Amino acid sequence: MAASASLLDDEHAAKVVGLWELLQRELGLEAVFISPAPHFSYQTSRDFDLAMLERVVSDVAATARPLRIRTAGLGVFAGDRPTLYLPIVRTPELTKLHLALWSAGAMATEVPLPEYHPASWIPHVTLAQGDLTPELLPAAVRLLNETDLAWETEVDNLAIVRGRGDRPQEVSGRFRLGGGSARNF
Repeated sequence: MAASASLLDDEHAAKVVGLWELLQRELGLEAVFISPAPHFSYQTSRDFDLAMLERVVSDVAATARPLRIRTAGLGVFAGDRPTLYLPIVRTPELTKLHLALWSAGAMATEVPLPEYHPASWIPHVTLAQGDLTPELLPAAVRLLNETDLAWETEVDNLAIVRGRGDRPQEVSGRFRLGGGSARNF
């Protein structure tokens, strides 16, 4: 499994980790810690050609500009194993970057996950997944209900996040937006 993504800046990454730790301490939720760092994904696949994905992400990053993102409230992907997330407001600039990655990323995979298709993509930062159950979901929402989750920050990077099963994921490449050939900063 691999994904093209953007990592959050240090300040907002620390806020997300604080929320992960709160959910772990109060509800025992810890599966989200498989993530290498707080991020949001543009495209995910189980069969990416990683060398091609690195070229694609590097090329898109070189021509893209940093952009501002805003978060708003809480969101839930429902099901037997729900996901609780921090929604990111989908702006024209963010949509344009996503479309560039989706189109270029198609060269690196035959089977992208459909949830990331431009018609259905919901940009988000995951707060709880994997071990969150429908029974624990209301408690998690109550716990975060009083937290200020309306944030604004700049996104200045694209990254490749890789993982296998329940082993910790890793960031295998990071590229500065508008950075030309700048890599792994």
